[in-house]
Amino acid sequence: MTGFILSHDLGTTGDKATLVDAEGQVVAAVTAAYDTDFGPRGKAEQDAEAWWRGVCTATRQLLERVPGAATPWPA
Repeated sequence: MTGFILSHDLGTTGDKATLVDAEGQVVAAVTAAYDTDFGPRGKAEQDAEAWWRGVCTATRQLLERVPGAATPWPA
């Protein structure tokens, strides 16, 4: 079987996207950064639209980096 699994980890400073093959090996990983606003008493705020842009940017970068990764699974 061939194919990939795409995962996203939305953190405080950016979205880390990882592409893993069917055997569980990491094929590629990228991070799309976004801003975090730190308010009084260490309060952190983020914009959900920034999260979405990070997910879209990271996904696009991975799919451009790995030929064939955009093929639906199972192929």
